[in-house]
Amino acid sequence: MNRKYKNYILEDLKKKMVFIVGPRQVGKTWLAKEIMRSYKNPRYFNYDNYEDRKIIESNFWLPDAVY
Repeated sequence: MNRKYKNYILEDLKKKMVFIVGPRQVGKTWLAKEIMRSYKNPRYFNYDNYEDRKIIESNFWLPDAVY
């Protein structure tokens, strides 16, 4: 299934980290994991997870997710 914003997100990911936000149960996690399949070493962070939030807020994540 192709989501409306998938191509926009893929373009933005070439330049920066992208946050996918929205209401519950609309497919955010599914979309993120579908996009991750295009990368060799993807990183998935969930802002609701305290440890992930610390990584995001500190701007410290590994830059080896290669497309």
